[in-house]
Amino acid sequence: MIYFNRTYDCKITNLKTGYIKIVTGLRMSFQYQKDTDSESGKGMVTIYNLSDSSRKSLTVKGNKDSTPNLMLELSVGYGNTKRMIIRGKAMGYHMWIPPEAISRFQISDGLFEIAQATIDKSYKKGESYDQVISDLLDSIGLDRGRIDKINKSLPENLVVNKDPKKKLDELGDKLGFRFIVELSRANIILKPKDETSQKDIKATVLLNTSSGLIGKPYIKGDFIMAKCLFNPQIQLNSYVTVDSESLGSPTTNRVIAVKARGDTEGSKWEMDLTLSLQDTLTLMADIYDELDTGATIA
Repeated sequence: MIYFNRTYDCKITNLKTGYIKIVTGLRMSFQYQKDTDSESGKGMVTIYNLSDSSRKSLTVKGNKDSTPNLMLELSVGYGNTKRMIIRGKAMGYHMWIPPEAISRFQISDGLFEIAQATIDKSYKKGESYDQVISDLLDSIGLDRGRIDKINKSLPENLVVNKDPKKKLDELGDKLGFRFIVELSRANIILKPKDETSQKDIKATVLLNTSSGLIGKPYIKGDFIMAKCLFNPQIQLNSYVTVDSESLGSPTTNRVIAVKARGDTEGSKWEMDLTLSLQDTLTLMADIYDELDTGATIA
């Protein structure tokens, strides 16, 4: 499949002045990578030929340190299928490479907030783990996304005075959840049980040679490595079905890492996917045809 009619919206906010610039139509390129490690997300967006007044308004005066004082939100897709793929605090700089003015923005997906976070609190035996987790998230200060409830109580008194991110990861290993930051939103996601609902399977995207799969996927350790045309429906923790002779029968697995890149004036947009063999769904034959093949993306 050839994806065409590529489109995007980019919103950039100067957090010091409140100035907002909405960019569409200009040449834009993007690249990002993220995985289920809560500190992994980062990206870069390059916009060509912003006006002089826009460049000046997106320049933070007196910013002599490495504090990101912009917020960038990028949605991309094909036709009317745009979906947000990058959101986070950013640092930007502008340069002139004749005949074009180039504005480049480096985005962190919650990294700055996590690095600055501190906490010093104590809890008594019997208090809720959910309250501990909520306080840890408050200390980081990110918007909240999906927050699953743990519904367990502390078996003993607890003092929390370490890096909030490390404590969340520690509790996740103990209680069976993942702390994941995506689009600068904090998520607490319970690890799946042995059985996954039919709803989860219906939400998967099917990748084959007709729907954007590039080359031959292969197994590397506990992972499936695959490349495909950029599909905005594929995100962290979504399930993707890969149908390729190189893997034998179709297999449905959770996305645990994504690298993507594209240029509105370049060639095809692509994604590199890492899928977990430890999070495999049994594909039901009667709903196989209901998988999203991307055929409506145009």
